[in-house]
Amino acid sequence: MIALTTAHKGELSPLLALLKQVHSESRSHRKYHFSQTNDIPLVLTHTGQGKICNAVQTQKLIHFFSPSLLIHFGVAGALSPELKVGDLTIADQVWEHDYHSLRTLPPKMTLSKEWIKLFEQSLKGQKKAYKIGSFASGNEDIISQPRRDELFHRFSSIAVDWESAASVQTANFNSVPILIAKGISDLATEALENSSASMKYAAQEMAYSIHSFLSELKLEQLSGLNPSL
Repeated sequence: MIALTTAHKGELSPLLALLKQVHSESRSHRKYHFSQTNDIPLVLTHTGQGKICNAVQTQKLIHFFSPSLLIHFGVAGALSPELKVGDLTIADQVWEHDYHSLRTLPPKMTLSKEWIKLFEQSLKGQKKAYKIGSFASGNEDIISQPRRDELFHRFSSIAVDWESAASVQTANFNSVPILIAKGISDLATEALENSSASMKYAAQEMAYSIHSFLSELKLEQLSGLNPSL
C-alpha cells in the first residue's frame, strides 16, 4: 500500500479527481480515501496545517494501514531564484528551519534515494520542469524577500513549507520510506492570500505528476525497493 498525504484539502482534491473508483471512510475523526493503481492499494488523506497536526495524522495513517511507501505532496514556496510558479520540486533532504539553537544547525533529515530516482525518471518522461534539492520546513509563512534570502543562504534550500519536516521525521521513526514532492505556488515574498490562483495551479500540476507516477509504478517495484536511505 502507498499512503499519500497533503496538508490541505485543496492540495488533495485534484489528485482524488484523477483517481478511479475512490471510496472514503472516516476513522478516528479523519476521512481516508481509498483507490488502487496497477494492483497497488492507495490511501489518501489531508493532515491539517502545521508540524504537530502533520505528525499526529501521519502516525495514525502508518498505524492504521502500514504503508510500504509514504508520499507527502502539495504546494510550497520557492527559495531558489531558479524556480518559478508551477515548477515541481523533490526534496532530497529537509531542514527544520524553526528549530532554534545558537550553536548548531538543526538536524538534517534525508530521504530515500531510490524513490527520488524513480520519481525523477517519471518527471523526465512527462517533460516537466523540476528541481531536486533540500527543503526548509517550519511553522512560518515566508512572505518577504529578506526572510526568503535568509533561509536560502543559511540552508541552501530550494523550497519552503510547513509540514515536510514532520512527515520525514514520522516516517523515519517508523522505518517507512518517504517521497516529498511539491509544486511551487509562490516565490515566498508575498502573503498567500494574494496567490490563490497560483496555489490552485501548482496543486493541479503536482496532482497530474503524482498521478502519472502512480500509473507507471508496478507492484514489484513497491515490494522490491530497499527502504534504506
